[in-house]
Formats: sequence, C-alpha cells, structure tokens
Amino acid sequence: MLTNIQALRAFAALNVAMFHAIGAGVAYGMETRLLAPFEGWGANGVDLFFVISGFVMVVAQKSNPKVPMDFLRGRVTRIVPLYWAATALMILLLLVMPAQAQEVGLSLKRALTSLLFVSQPVMGVEPLVYLGWTLEYEFAFYLLFAIGIWHGGRGYGLVVAGLLAFAPFAGLIMLEFALGMLSAGIYRAHITRVHALALLSIGFVGLCVSILWHPSVDRLFLWGIPAFLIVLGAARAQQIPEGAATFLGKASYSIYLVQVFTIPVIYKLATRLVPAINGDILAMGAVVLTAGAGCVCYFLVEQPLGKLFVAKRRPSHDAAG
Repeated sequence: MLTNIQALRAFAALNVAMFHAIGAGVAYGMETRLLAPFEGWGANGVDLFFVISGFVMVVAQKSNPKVPMDFLRGRVTRIVPLYWAATALMILLLLVMPAQAQEVGLSLKRALTSLLFVSQPVMGVEPLVYLGWTLEYEFAFYLLFAIGIWHGGRGYGLVVAGLLAFAPFAGLIMLEFALGMLSAGIYRAHITRVHALALLSIGFVGLCVSILWHPSVDRLFLWGIPAFLIVLGAARAQQIPEGAATFLGKASYSIYLVQVFTIPVIYKLATRLVPAINGDILAMGAVVLTAGAGCVCYFLVEQPLGKLFVAKRRPSHDAAG
C-alpha cells in the first residue's frame, strides 16, 4: 500500500476542514488572526483529492484490472452509501427547519438531483450536501474512466479527451484528474528517491507560496500542478509506516463529509456558550473535533454501510456469474 498517498488524503481532508472552519469564523463574527492568511487556501484539498483520484484509478486498474461495470460498482460502493446517508440526514434537518429549507430551496427535484450526483448540470446549484459538488466531478470522471477501460489500450487517451471536452463547461479543474493519471503513468519510471523528494518539496513549496501570493490564475495552475508534483513525489518516496496519518487517510472521506454538519454546530454552540473565545483556537478546535467525528463516522457509519451495500448486491452478482 502507498501509505504516503493515504497521508495525503488526510492532509487534503483536514485542509478543506480548515478552509470551512476559517470561513465559518468570518460568517459568525469569530474571525481568526494567526490563521487569517490561510483563509481560502485550504480549498486546495479538493485539488489534491482530484489528482489523487486520477492517480489511484490508474494504479488500481493496472494492478487489478476490472471490466467497466465492475469498476463502476466498486466506485458506487465506495462513494454512494455514506453520501446518501449524509444527504438523507441533511433533508431531515431541513424538514424540521422550514426557514432553512426555504432558503436552500428544498424540493423533491433538488433532493433527487443531489442523490444522483447531477445537481450542477441539471439545476445549476450545489447539491444539498454542498461538498457533494466535488463528488459530481468525481462521478463524471468515473464514467469517463469506465469508457476508457471499455476501449482498452487507447482508453486513457479517450479519458483525457473527455476531460478536455468537459473543461469548458466544468472548469480546468477537471484536468487535475488527467494530471493524476499522468503521475500514475510515470511514477514507476526511473525516478530515484532523491528525485522524488525534490518533486515533493517543490510541490509543497508551490502550494505554500500560494498562502501569501495569489496570482490571478486558474486553480489548475495555482494548486493543481503543485498537487501533481506532490502526488508523484509521494508515490516514489520512501513510504511512511502505518500510523495516525494513514488512519486519518482511511477516514478522510468521512472527515470530508461530516464537516458539513460539525463545523456549523461547533460555531453555533460557541457563539452561545463561549462568545469571547479566541477565533484561532476555535478554528483549530473545530478542525480537530471534525477529524474526531469523521473517525467515529468511519467506524460506525461508513464501514458498516459499505459492507451492507456489498452484501445487498452480492447474491444477484453471484447468481449472474
């Protein structure tokens, strides 16, 4: 297992949590001071996730080739159960808060498009679980990748062509999946560990430079290219032993989704119970608590739901085979 990639997943999820915690601080009038330069920066976690996704899909397909339908079943089993659970919880919360439901435009169509990963193309809005916008991009990539598998040898070229075709409508961020695929294609090349550490270092420096320097360029260039260097370098570098970082990587999907609920609740409680709390301490505490809640969600919700989903579809799959 590439433990460095798991650690990068953790880094990406925590970055996104920090991004939303700092944003919540601004919204609730509990702004950060020390963390203020990081406002907006943590969104790069999404770019890292997209590059990692492109990398992992290619590496997994090379090591364990699957036919298109099996590939898609695996992706659905991995992504859908927890996301549907989060969406169902969001719908329930909105139903008991009519004012909020009206504000977000809760409707049957909005709920269905959210569950089917088509909120943006069909309705032009984010899904009810707003972080699901990234999963809609992910599923577009998965469909393209399945088509690529179907076409065999020239399939990856078709995937990249499809991403290029989507880019004018969805943004250049779609090309970050292609960067991940590229990193998978060359990571087994003659890249020494010294070269890998150099790539990793250059990527992280590029990512960190954007904390203070915000050129008017697309995020593909600001964060996507550094993410490509980071993933490629991490894959070829000495792998870290399994530990807290890799565990957080395994729980990163739960951490990513649970923050939609934890961060607003933490800030609402803070404004009522400890309104004088330091904004930096509150933001960092929100990230830590979100990580903890994500780990609990991983154990109690994500893993059991995933196993249940697999068990539900296994009989028909076995009968067909």
